[in-house]
Amino acid sequence: MIASLSVATAPNGLMSVSPSVSANSLDAYFYTFTQAQVDARAANPDPTTDAYYTAMIGSLKAHGWTVFEVEAVEHKITSDPQVPLIVCVLALLDMVENGFGHVFTIDRSTILAAANATCNTLKDPPDEIARQLDEWWGSTHVEVGLRVLSVGPILELFGIPYLGAAHFAMRITADSWRDLVSPDTDFSFSARPALMMLNWIEYRQHEVSLKAKLAAELAGKIKQTQLDLDPAKAGAS
Repeated sequence: MIASLSVATAPNGLMSVSPSVSANSLDAYFYTFTQAQVDARAANPDPTTDAYYTAMIGSLKAHGWTVFEVEAVEHKITSDPQVPLIVCVLALLDMVENGFGHVFTIDRSTILAAANATCNTLKDPPDEIARQLDEWWGSTHVEVGLRVLSVGPILELFGIPYLGAAHFAMRITADSWRDLVSPDTDFSFSARPALMMLNWIEYRQHEVSLKAKLAAELAGKIKQTQLDLDPAKAGAS
């Protein structure tokens, strides 16, 4: 059984964690993922780039995670008119089904019905909502490119931790938020998802050296940090 979800930190956002995940599994995750971020930043300090994502996945592989790279999801506007918001939802549904379809069932019809209802509302929203959306959008945008790294959720099944990750890229040419629900908007969305399973035997081979390495790096960072704990100065500030 998968318990209700709580939250832990991840790059550029939040990661879902089941409270039923054991302390050993979380311990293994945090150590391997910390090292993966170190390795990824060496490849590219920007966590939204494909290079960062590729290096992160490679590091997790090297420290005990078996990685199943799910077939990349890509949706573009074709000759058939499509609404960008619906295209985005379809891409996300494909990604979740490809990565976690064997774990739980996705009710596509219910999700798409909700997305279509949202689109219909946004086509002619109440004045107050339209005003708030105008303020959110801000100044006119001609072309928007967005890249996002997502990590999670982390689940534990029969003592084995599973972790999902994906790199998203979206491009939209739009003058207003209204273009998000227009079938004439130039829009594309792609995702590189992966599902990872921790191999405990392989992880144990790296555990001692990995923890020692990270402890040494942390100690070095602490030594480089200079703190002035003079209470007089603290009172003056």
